[in-house]
Amino acid sequence: MKSLRVFRHAAMTVIIACLLSLGFVVSPASAAETSPANQATSDVAVQVPMQLDCVNMTDKAREYADAHQLCPKAGKAGGVSPNIAVQDNCGWSWVYVQSTGVRGYASINYGFDSSLGPVAWRSLAVGYAGNEYYGGWNDEDWTWNHYYQTGQVRYVGLGGASATMGGSVTLAWGGVCSVGPVNGSGYV
Repeated sequence: MKSLRVFRHAAMTVIIACLLSLGFVVSPASAAETSPANQATSDVAVQVPMQLDCVNMTDKAREYADAHQLCPKAGKAGGVSPNIAVQDNCGWSWVYVQSTGVRGYASINYGFDSSLGPVAWRSLAVGYAGNEYYGGWNDEDWTWNHYYQTGQVRYVGLGGASATMGGSVTLAWGGVCSVGPVNGSGYV
């Protein structure tokens, strides 16, 4: 039992280190406006563009991307050149933290909106930290929609709380878009 407790403590220490290194660094250049659905709250909601991976594609996905001019070519015209990564062309991802109205409990909400068609599979990781508790979870499942938003309520203690979300989504046509990291915070 003691080794399980030590392992659990070590895992949570890693999560907190990641939150501290990612959760509090959001550059204004990469942050967009607050989501319209969340403008009524005083909590900070941040949107970050998702990025299509034009380097690691299957042949079928490359065919689709080339036919729709989603992955520009680098280098000289007419020459052989690798595909490059494209920013801001896959949609948006977001995360925000809200008070539930119950002391110390936070609603951690997150999601994405694909601009390149429906998402077949999502593979996301969410981490959170408050004054008393921290943790995280994975969210992996079939999606079959361009829009996805969900959340969980967690006890974090009184005061400020932050959350971070990242991962990837696989589009129905085979392309893969990176998600985040995107960070949000709120007062509980």
